[in-house]
Amino acid sequence: FAFILVATYYTSKFIGKAKLGQLNNKNFEVIETMKVSPNKFLQLVRMGDKYVVISINKDDVRFITELDSSSVELPDNDQAQHIKFADLLSKYKNHKEDKNL
Repeated sequence: FAFILVATYYTSKFIGKAKLGQLNNKNFEVIETMKVSPNKFLQLVRMGDKYVVISINKDDVRFITELDSSSVELPDNDQAQHIKFADLLSKYKNHKEDKNL
């Protein structure tokens, strides 16, 4: 059982690093996604130095429009990257303890 746990840990770590490498594209980046209906989405995508809006549904992907870079408000990703799991866990534990009192 311990061997399976260790093998699972290292396999997950390897797969995570491989997926992270695929996501670190320099020319393509999904900036924002908006759900229009259960199977339809609008996405704002950066392609090189251009920003385009595309529609995505179950069967196809379509170009909607190109936007000027001055009209695009980029999300602040720094806040999401600095959250530590230990902080979230302690906050959850404290919240549960407060409810039990």
